[in-house]
Amino acid sequence: MSLRTSLWGYFFDMAIAMRAKYWKLLVSVAFLYFFCLGIYTHKRIEVWKDSDTLKRELRDLVSSIVID
Repeated sequence: MSLRTSLWGYFFDMAIAMRAKYWKLLVSVAFLYFFCLGIYTHKRIEVWKDSDTLKRELRDLVSSIVID
């Protein structure tokens, strides 16, 4: 199980325990997260022609972020 999955499970468990106090906030944040993830996925699909092209694009992206 990944750390991201564990954190989401922890936050949902915490929200259920607290019920109404943070429930709306948690649902709003989760909706925003998944909405942004969907937009990012859509942008990556435009680049994806085959696995080699996708890997090349990701390498270029990572190398442009890393400061030498």
